[in-house]
This record gives sequence, structure tokens and C-alpha cells, in this order.
Amino acid sequence: MIVSIEHNRIYAVLRFQGVVTHDEIVEARREIIDHSDYKLRKYHVWIFDNVTEMRIGTDQMKVLRTEDATNSAVNPNLRVALVGNTDIGFGTLRMYESYVSTIWRHVGVFRDEETAFQWAKMGS
Repeated sequence: MIVSIEHNRIYAVLRFQGVVTHDEIVEARREIIDHSDYKLRKYHVWIFDNVTEMRIGTDQMKVLRTEDATNSAVNPNLRVALVGNTDIGFGTLRMYESYVSTIWRHVGVFRDEETAFQWAKMGS
């Protein structure tokens, strides 16, 4: 589930917990990507904290990849950090990374928030 979404001109931080669905990811993406500040942002950090299940299949990841191709063209220097502190969250994020690593110039998957934020802010 979506816990929180915080964003401004510099960054967006999204937090999820428990069971995360494809529809929730799409909903969260719309909020931060459709905002007028998106093209100016330096980094996004997506935090999947204590995720017990990721309800997103490979076909849905391919749809997200197609959307990412459009989004990365609008803000090609955006750094995207993905945090998964459980095996299911981390594993799913690594799979997603394999789908989008040729689209985003800067995408990384991390186990802890501190490392993710340090990496994301490197380009700021």
C-alpha cells in the first residue's frame, strides 16, 4: 500500500509497505510525473519498506517500461533510487531495474534508505 508521497522541485520520495499492487505504483507515478515540477527534479526515491508481496507481473513491468521511455525523455538526468529492505521487495526491484536500465541513465536498487539517498543526491 502507498504510505506517503512527498515531492517538490528537487525530489520525490514515495513510501510503500505491506502488499504493493501495480495499480498503486501507477497511481503514485501519476502524482509525481504529471506534476509541473517533474521536468525540473533531480531525483526520485521509491522506498518499499517491509513489503510482504509485490503484485506486479512481467507484462505490467513492460507497460511501466514503455511509460518510463516517455518519462525519461522529459527528464533524462533524473536519478531514480529504489529501496527494498525485504527479499521480495529487493528482488522485484532488481527485476524492474533490468527492464529500465537502458532507459534511465541513473537507476539504482538499494537495501537501505541512507545509501539510496546518498546515491540519489550525488547528481544534485
